[in-house]
Order: sequence, then C-alpha cells, then structure tokens
Amino acid sequence: MNTQKTNQGQSLIEFIMTLSFSLGIVFLFFSIAFNATDGYIAHYATFMASRTYLVVDVNANRPNGSDAIAQSEAQRVFTKYLNPSKGKFYINNPDAIDGLPYVGAGFEFKQKFSFGMIGVKDDMNLNSESFLGREPTRAECAERICYAFHGAGGGCESLVHFTLYDNGC
Repeated sequence: MNTQKTNQGQSLIEFIMTLSFSLGIVFLFFSIAFNATDGYIAHYATFMASRTYLVVDVNANRPNGSDAIAQSEAQRVFTKYLNPSKGKFYINNPDAIDGLPYVGAGFEFKQKFSFGMIGVKDDMNLNSESFLGREPTRAECAERICYAFHGAGGGCESLVHFTLYDNGC
C-alpha cells in the first residue's frame, strides 16, 4: 500500500467543518431569538387578558357579579394573540386565590430551548403572569359607600342612589 502524505483535501475538510460549526451557531441564535419572541408574545397576550379581566364591569348588583363575564372576556382576548392549547391559561380572581393577594392572569407553557443536538433536550417550563390592581366594580363602590353612610348613622335604602367619591370609585 502506497499512501501519499500530502496536504491535498485538507482545506476542503477544514472548510466543511468550519461551515457546519458556523451554521450551527447561526441556527442556535435563530432558535434563541424565536424562543424570546414566543416569550414576548406570551407576555403581551397575558398582559392584555389581565387588563381586560381587571376592567370589565357589567354594573352587577353584587361585587363579584362581573367576575364570570370578565373571565370569559379575558379568555377571548387571550385567544386573539395566542392559542391557549399551547399551555395553561388561568385567571386569579379575588374569591379563588389561595392566600395570595394578586389579581390577574397567567399562562404556563413548555418550550424547547433550541433545536436538535445543540442545546438542552428537555422542555423548559415557562410562566407568564400579569397581576395588576383591579378597579373596584360599581357594586363594590356602592357597598363601601353605604357601609360608610350606615356606620356614620346614615343608611342606604337603595343601592341605586349613592354618591361616588374619588378613591377608585
């Protein structure tokens, strides 16, 4: 066997290795950019759903009378931006929070960090939450004001006629 010990073909092998490494890095950065974009969309959809939930008021007679309608409106707004089947969309309402003082929306979803053999193979557990201060409903304002009138010796015969004051009501 007579083998030649020349450098012919070495530059082709170096080019192929360098090109594959460079393309791998480029695709990794594209994958990270797409993951970041998906995260921003999830944050925006969650924020818009939370904002919708916190401002919907149908002038119900009970303070929590608007909660179910507000939750369905928040779900509708969320689905305009993102498919909720990609994760778990939830609403923290004032009556169903387990010891947490937060009111708003959240979205839990899983996503791969990168593609193929480069990067982490397991899914990342991501969570987007938007907890904003909820505006009091008209019924809550009426209840608070009537309680204040009643406590000061006055009374509220009707929840229709009451004075609104400037502390969020």
